[in-house]
Amino acid sequence: MIKWLSFMAHPIFLRPWLAAMLYGFVFLYALLFLLDQSLFKAAVKIFPLVVFVAVFWFAKYYFRTAAFFLVVYAVFTPLLSWFFMAQDYPEIAFSSPNVKPVLDNFLFVPMALVLLGDKVKTYLFWVLAGLSSFLVPWVGGDGLLEWERLLNGVRTGFGGHIITMGMVYAVVLMGLLVFCKEFFKAKKLRTLFIVAWFFFLFLSIVGVIASQSRAVYLGLFVSLAVWVVAFVFLSNKNRIERLRTSLFGLCILFSLLGAGYTLGLFDSIKQRVSAEHGVYSSLLSGQINKIPKNSAGLRVHFWQEAVQWSKERPLFGWDRDISKRINKQAGNYFFKGVPFQSMHNDFLELLVTYGIFGVFLFVAVLMWVLLGLTKLQRKKRIDSNVFLFMLCFLSFFVVNGLFMSTWFFMESKFIWNIVMAGGVGYLFKSVYLETVEPV
Repeated sequence: MIKWLSFMAHPIFLRPWLAAMLYGFVFLYALLFLLDQSLFKAAVKIFPLVVFVAVFWFAKYYFRTAAFFLVVYAVFTPLLSWFFMAQDYPEIAFSSPNVKPVLDNFLFVPMALVLLGDKVKTYLFWVLAGLSSFLVPWVGGDGLLEWERLLNGVRTGFGGHIITMGMVYAVVLMGLLVFCKEFFKAKKLRTLFIVAWFFFLFLSIVGVIASQSRAVYLGLFVSLAVWVVAFVFLSNKNRIERLRTSLFGLCILFSLLGAGYTLGLFDSIKQRVSAEHGVYSSLLSGQINKIPKNSAGLRVHFWQEAVQWSKERPLFGWDRDISKRINKQAGNYFFKGVPFQSMHNDFLELLVTYGIFGVFLFVAVLMWVLLGLTKLQRKKRIDSNVFLFMLCFLSFFVVNGLFMSTWFFMESKFIWNIVMAGGVGYLFKSVYLETVEPV
């Protein structure tokens, strides 16, 4: 009982019942949201309010941080977009604003305040999210049928969106690789941890392959390359040992790619690239109108339309659901009668929806986290593996954001909030130490 109470204790939220309630939400969200998001329909609205009221009561100094100003900015971005649309185009503007599509991506802020850079709780939080992704096929999907589709060469998201679930499995794969030492150096049940590591590594690789997403593959490759390079610079070993380690990492990376290529795991990708040769030749020759509307070609058409529409309203955009309207007008249909819902690019999606103010919001969040964590790394206030994982994740998310509107899909929002909550928790912990316990 005493161990349980000490585990649930929180340095900011001093009331035991409050800390237990907030921890309960955070851990249950990580474990259950992917399996049934309807369970949290009301809770995700109440939880941030409870946290911010508690912060106002116990730790007002957090309202002076960049995180608070970014949240306020995130509220005003859709409000301003809706307001100016209502002024300029009242006949097509919505009757009321909706801040939810943007604020959904800031759930990591209150969760980070709860985790507060606690290593054990952060790792548990991430592990629960990873485990939930492997349960999706059996709870939200068709179980063995999903595996049958994979073996037959059919793309599958194992019960979720094909591409964004591929992103989730790729992030889990990155985590398993970056934190592999945590499994192999376990003092108790070491054999069980090692077996579990290999088992989940296999499942995550299968999940990535099943997505058959070139953006996910590219993002994963870039993030692993970032991991190797960052490891070289962060390692405490001498130059020769760091060079050996980096070369070893690169050899493993290219060996895995070579093995996958030899086994035919990328045959579907090769076939799709070959079939889309006309897209690349037309693009290089500048014949945009001749580009066919296949997977790669549609993205070119999406981006072209987004740029043209954003020129008319560059500052505040056209408000939510504009992507659907643009694609419907341009004849870009997912299947008959259903137009595509997004621009398949985070930056252009935000530009056409919320204007330059929306793009700046996304870039500001990325830079705040990257620069903040880099500062903590230099001060030795963050575990090197957590820092490496965050670098890998941010690079992976940005690369995928070039080909997919990741801020607007459920699974990608989920993994964004999960990973960011863990990393940003260290930023909030630093604020706490500098304010309450200055050195």
